[in-house]
Amino acid sequence: MKRYLNEAELTEYLKKDPHAGCPACGEDCGGWVVDGQPCRKTVDLSINDLVNEAHQNAINKGWYEEPRTFGEVIALMHSELSEALEDHRNGRGLQEVYFEGEKPCGIPVELADTVIRIFDTCGHLGIDLETAIRIKMDYNATREIRHGGKKL
Repeated sequence: MKRYLNEAELTEYLKKDPHAGCPACGEDCGGWVVDGQPCRKTVDLSINDLVNEAHQNAINKGWYEEPRTFGEVIALMHSELSEALEDHRNGRGLQEVYFEGEKPCGIPVELADTVIRIFDTCGHLGIDLETAIRIKMDYNATREIRHGGKKL
């Protein structure tokens, strides 16, 4: 059972035993449950949980106030991949995350943006992405090496 603490409750908890583990998982995970942020070790999010979270955030941020075509949505996914390619062309490292003010940037961030857009779209369209991924991965495991000799 997850328990959420605010700062005062956490202080009280640590006064009782300063060497106590995380109140969420009982271990020294460093993932204290403070001010509504759960211990990452105890949160098992499914792909569909992330789909729902991404879609709800898009709704909350006003991205569904005007309709978009499926083509526009796909183009926006492409745009995130293009931004990752631009960072690569500009010499950014494949694992480099940098900031422009408070905004995180870089190839990993643009790839994350791509996945978030895919998650949002699946949430909007009611696609069970987790099942679709499992079906496709199971099928891919049965395919020939390089899918029968493809070069690229």
